[in-house]
Amino acid sequence: MTFFGRFKSYGLFCYRNAVVKTLSNNIKEVSLVEDLSSYHDMDLRQKLEGWTRFKCHWIVPTLNDVSTRVFDVLITGGILIIPEQLRSDPIIKTIDERDFFFHNDADILEPQDIARRAIEAFDRCGVDGVLRRHRFAIDNHNLDCRLKEMFEITRNLLDKMTATLD
Repeated sequence: MTFFGRFKSYGLFCYRNAVVKTLSNNIKEVSLVEDLSSYHDMDLRQKLEGWTRFKCHWIVPTLNDVSTRVFDVLITGGILIIPEQLRSDPIIKTIDERDFFFHNDADILEPQDIARRAIEAFDRCGVDGVLRRHRFAIDNHNLDCRLKEMFEITRNLLDKMTATLD
């Protein structure tokens, strides 16, 4: 399979829903669903197998945020197709440029070109690319990394507070 893009329909996010519906006109794997119970009923192995089955993943966040889907895609080795609005996000800037493509409004209407380029990028990088993306997610975006970062921030704040008390 080539693309993953199954999204829950959220009433509060009409623009996002419209983007997904528009994409689904041209890419059959992208769809808007009302019920995700079939996904939530899967065990962890089935979910992992599902995610790794796809080369490329459309990212259509609810509020132009970096959703957990980004990290799910990277850890399972896929190529990201993310909104142009996330270009300046500090987390996105840390991802290897070979591993994502920015989509804009024109790409939503006519996704064939960006889709072709994303598939070519996946195929060109092959297993090495899958492993690079997986390793990047493991090394930089798991719970241990986040906790370490939080502890470092806390330690630095405490050091500054202690220094001002001396």
